[in-house]
Amino acid sequence: MRDLFGRIQRRPEQLTQPQRVDVLRTLAGSLQADERADMRWLGTALATWLRCGGPLDAALGVKAPQGSRTTPQALVRRDEVARLLLDLSHELGSDAKAIRALRGHAPCTGTALDMVQRLQALGAPASKAAFTRARQLVSRHAL
Repeated sequence: MRDLFGRIQRRPEQLTQPQRVDVLRTLAGSLQADERADMRWLGTALATWLRCGGPLDAALGVKAPQGSRTTPQALVRRDEVARLLLDLSHELGSDAKAIRALRGHAPCTGTALDMVQRLQALGAPASKAAFTRARQLVSRHAL
């Protein structure tokens, strides 16, 4: 399964369940030994989850509070929408042009068209307030 340097020989999806657990255990140890605090935190959470079980989101400390919609997936989607809205505004030259493109009232091509299609797939709002919220989010967080 591993070569002389400890690297796995097959893609992880081709491994058996015990082999995947071994890979996770090895990764957890490597992360715990890293000099970066965020890597050590992830390694410790992964090792704890492997030992104790339970939901992975709880082990990582990212489980949404009961009744909340702020799941990790929702937060990642929100950040992606914010970044794409601001990128589209920059690409087209203004929020107003980006709003028109999102609403289908102005043609766009290339990169801008790709952004519009992704934003539409994500169900992004096409309003001035959406761009304002995106700027506020970016100013609070480094996306």
